[in-house]
Amino acid sequence: MFFNELEEGEHTLELETLENKSGRIKPGGSAFRALHFTAN
Repeated sequence: MFFNELEEGEHTLELETLENKSGRIKPGGSAFRALHFTAN
């Protein structure tokens, strides 16, 4: 979704950190990187 597709008004960004799945090559972590987040 792009910023110009949002309707006017308040917006909420919700993230969920999931548990590591068994059988993965490498265990996961809880890091998150947001390159750019724009709110109106």
